[in-house]
Amino acid sequence: MTQQRERRLGRGLDSLIGGRGDSPAVAGDRKQLEKVPLDLLDPNPWQPRTEFPAAELEELIRSIEKHGVLQPIVVRRVGHRYQIVAGERRWRASQELGTGTIDAVVIEAHDRDMLEWSIIENAQRSDLNPIDLAVALKRLIDEFHLTQEEVGERVGQSRSHVANTLRLLDLPTEIRAMVSRGTVSAGAGRALLSIRSQTDRLRLAKDVEEGRLNVRQLEARAAGSNRATTDVHAKKADPNLTEVAEEIQAALALKVRISGTPRRGAVTVAYHTPSELARIHKLLVAADELSAAKTGEEADSLPV
Repeated sequence: MTQQRERRLGRGLDSLIGGRGDSPAVAGDRKQLEKVPLDLLDPNPWQPRTEFPAAELEELIRSIEKHGVLQPIVVRRVGHRYQIVAGERRWRASQELGTGTIDAVVIEAHDRDMLEWSIIENAQRSDLNPIDLAVALKRLIDEFHLTQEEVGERVGQSRSHVANTLRLLDLPTEIRAMVSRGTVSAGAGRALLSIRSQTDRLRLAKDVEEGRLNVRQLEARAAGSNRATTDVHAKKADPNLTEVAEEIQAALALKVRISGTPRRGAVTVAYHTPSELARIHKLLVAADELSAAKTGEEADSLPV
């Protein structure tokens, strides 16, 4: 992908379908405006947005009924049908009104283009809920092998914001649903992640959802809950193992936990992206090769 195309992707889909500097994928006479029958349209299979609130759709229906569709949707041909690249809400509203057809910009696009444009366009929407956004950002990382910094550049966010958004995917399913609904904020969700006890985490999430706690109060409760959990397990923790875990954690820049005794146990290294897993694999392979090389050198030095 060229730098020019990367910059356009960062500005969103509008820069790809018209105006100044069309993308190579839709340039020149390979894009056209058509009236497309509504029943020949299919939704975008890579649509990251999972919720279309009824009130929001009703407002759009009233607007289209009064003014028409002010901006055409964007589609690509798939056989004898069309697949929506952008504009699914306008299509849904037009279906409700029974308009029969809708204005659409027809472009040529490969599957990779569809996925990338859809994620970026929706990630830049302010009404995309935090969990849908996190899933979209993770797909950019997993399917395009991008770093968090590269993802941030494409969607106009800092690397730390991308990292904090991705952390929400570590929440249990029930709390993720609360964040999706908006009854628990993204900030509260991140505070809940710091709580070690799953029972306490869910209980406090319900307190936030029902308005009994704000984010600041939640953070204070989280600190207290973690201190209590630490006190319970303090006598069981071997200080030598704790020190080893901290050293490995510092070397890998990843969360590390050692369970067991100095004689027998398990080392757990947590990763959150394919690139982090690849880095762990690379480090372990390199360490194994170094160990094998040293063993060979020692064998060569033995008298014969």
